[in-house]
Amino acid sequence: MKRGMRLLVLGVLVLVAIGLSMVASVSGATAVELYHYDANHFAVRQFIFAGAAVLFGIFFLPRIDYHFLERREIAWGLAFLTLFALLSVWLPFLADDAHKGSSRWIRCGPIRVQPSEFVRVAVCILYARWCSAIRSRNEDFLHGIVLPLLCLLPVLGLLIKQPDFGSTCLTAAMVLALLYASGARLRHILAVAAVGGACLLILLFSDPEHRSRILSVYDSSKVDQESTHQVVESLKAFRRGGFTGVGYGNSRMKDIYLPENHTDFILAMTGEELGLVFTLAVVLANLMILYGGWTISRNCLDKFGKILAFGLTLHLCMAAAVNIAVVTRFAPTKGLALPFMSYGGSNLLASFIVLGLLLSVGRHGQTSLQGKPILLQT
Repeated sequence: MKRGMRLLVLGVLVLVAIGLSMVASVSGATAVELYHYDANHFAVRQFIFAGAAVLFGIFFLPRIDYHFLERREIAWGLAFLTLFALLSVWLPFLADDAHKGSSRWIRCGPIRVQPSEFVRVAVCILYARWCSAIRSRNEDFLHGIVLPLLCLLPVLGLLIKQPDFGSTCLTAAMVLALLYASGARLRHILAVAAVGGACLLILLFSDPEHRSRILSVYDSSKVDQESTHQVVESLKAFRRGGFTGVGYGNSRMKDIYLPENHTDFILAMTGEELGLVFTLAVVLANLMILYGGWTISRNCLDKFGKILAFGLTLHLCMAAAVNIAVVTRFAPTKGLALPFMSYGGSNLLASFIVLGLLLSVGRHGQTSLQGKPILLQT
């Protein structure tokens, strides 16, 4: 268990270190354009976000026993907050201006928050509790598939409404994986996945922009140049970097050639400036997170902790896998950040909440608790 926790933390710290360095290096041009010649705007904010997230996710949250999340009042509170967070992007006193046609953010004073980043964490907790509570009924079609997916439909519907198809796909895939890991029959999972996937494809292909994004993965000649611009520039960045990179701070693609270079496409910037070596280091760090989370899940003594750790690990690694697939043109662009590396306080804090909960399972999952769970361990 301790070895898994060490690997988990080491992988996260490697990603944070590379991410902070790259945000400081490549975000200047965009910051100057948007914030009146303040080239360090994004870098300073990311360092502040990272400091707060590290304190919360590594030093505070692991001390809290995760068993308190099994309480009924906590579950109902999380469910309410999840729906409120998704609805808040349309509330006049909270909603931030739509960005590129999407309503995904709320504004709390000077801070913009993306609720969907935290919603995926809450959904993981709620379904880990559900799967551990129904026990032997997991194989039953009604309790193992129908009821949990009916409860998930409002969440998916509100994510699609934003629209945020990336979070929609990740949330649905994570829940199906949790249901399968807790005992749901594979044929039920595959049937639901097929139907849901078909409905999503119909929805995506009905929209010209999303249809172009999907087609650009297979044949860019059939779509307009604007739809393929980001991924084409991303591949150029990797090619320019080669094995050793062009040198830290020497990126040419960061000068507005590659939009969202400090967020969704931070890995392409890493490849250009630091080369294949550091790109592979990012992949290796994510594999360390995967192995560390899997080790924690496997060694936990109670079912809730096992399923929770499994789901949280999937939460991080699926998001990383999708982001890497997007920037290397194996998947259509989805607007998903790379955990622990991309600029953004919401993504960074949500990722560290996941880390803190995983460490809590690693620390407290070896003890069988009787009666009310203990909130703090000294």
